Amino acid sequence: DCTAAITFNLLPSLTTAGNSCFASNTSATTYDLPSLATAGVQCFFGNTSVTTFNLLPSLTSAGYECFKNCALGTTFDLPALTTAGDYCFNFCYAATLINIPLCTALGTTVGDNGVFNDITGNTITINVPASLATANGGSPDGDLVYLAANNTETIVYI
Repeated sequence: DCTAAITFNLLPSLTTAGNSCFASNTSATTYDLPSLATAGVQCFFGNTSVTTFNLLPSLTSAGYECFKNCALGTTFDLPALTTAGDYCFNFCYAATLINIPLCTALGTTVGDNGVFNDITGNTITINVPASLATANGGSPDGDLVYLAANNTETIVYI
């Protein structure tokens, strides 16, 4: 519930951020955490002032509801992310770019786990591994199906 810090860039060696670590920080605009590999449950939940999450180049695991309610977040550039927990990007209303080219696990199953719940009506580009195109019995992962059904979407399978 930090309401004064605007930039977190003094934590260059932080590798793990626990559950709710940066949750409900309503004034942060930038997170520069170059070594962060694991973000726990609701780690960035409710960060309502951040527009771009692109300074997390080492993040491989984002827990349940990790970025939930980051309502102004337009860009989620997470090039090393391999696992996104259920409801990870839920209520990220403004999302227009989600770059997760290594993410092979969207939620706990290949069905719809609410990873992109409530992102609707956007023109959005998402970069994901080609394996997600057929992950669900020959069909795309259910979370990608949800995103496509509710947005003007460009899925780039890498």
